[in-house]
Amino acid sequence: MFRRMSAADRAHSLRVHAWLRARGHDAPALLAAGLLHDCGKAAARLAVWQRTLKVILRKFAPGLWHKLAAPASPPNWRYPFFVLAEHTRIGAEWAQQAGCAQDVVWLIAHHEDIILPDHPASPWLQLLQDADASN
Repeated sequence: MFRRMSAADRAHSLRVHAWLRARGHDAPALLAAGLLHDCGKAAARLAVWQRTLKVILRKFAPGLWHKLAAPASPPNWRYPFFVLAEHTRIGAEWAQQAGCAQDVVWLIAHHEDIILPDHPASPWLQLLQDADASN
């Protein structure tokens, strides 16, 4: 899954992993999620402008973002936006199929969510989100 990611996404994931390690975190599930959290983005070729548009639209025009990111198949010009919107789900499915631990699958699936305080992995989710935002 890691090798399928773009060079930029692999570099980002390595920085996330290093950020976690530099702060003393060594839980295998957390470190694996750090490396694989964006693996679902490999479902499409994603240009920088598409990634940038996602950030802008989610913040300033969420309704337009939802329309742009609606389900689409690979030949459709909107498919990269669909993948950007669904990369957490796609990546979690791939991790599940690959036999990753359930904590890893959960972290991948929820790394862009608002933190759920009652879930036992939620402290790891906060760390993953902090590492992701910092890198």
